[in-house]
Amino acid sequence: MPYLSRRVTMNWQATATETELRKEILMRLQQHSRVAWSHRMYTGLLGGHGTAKRYTIGFKGCSDIIGQLTNGQLLAIEVKTMNGGPTPEQQAFLDLVNKNGGIGFVARSAADVSRNIP
Repeated sequence: MPYLSRRVTMNWQATATETELRKEILMRLQQHSRVAWSHRMYTGLLGGHGTAKRYTIGFKGCSDIIGQLTNGQLLAIEVKTMNGGPTPEQQAFLDLVNKNGGIGFVARSAADVSRNIP
């Protein structure tokens, strides 16, 4: 039987990792006519062999993807798997963005971009 990637299965998003979802969402944002720019905010580990240190670009609660719409609105997207949910700090940041006229949401698929950006 030939190899089939998860991407072609009907249930891909149910098994996708946040990294895979983030890549799909960033590609969708690049194609969206209302998105001026978008950028991934980084968190990870530097070093190795027992000396790894955690680093973050941004701040506690900052969304995975930050951007701007062509009308000037701030865009904040928290990427989560089907089973994951935002931390209280992440939800507070999304709420703050929305309260002040931006668009902030949790995305579990690239289709969420089209549903949340009019």
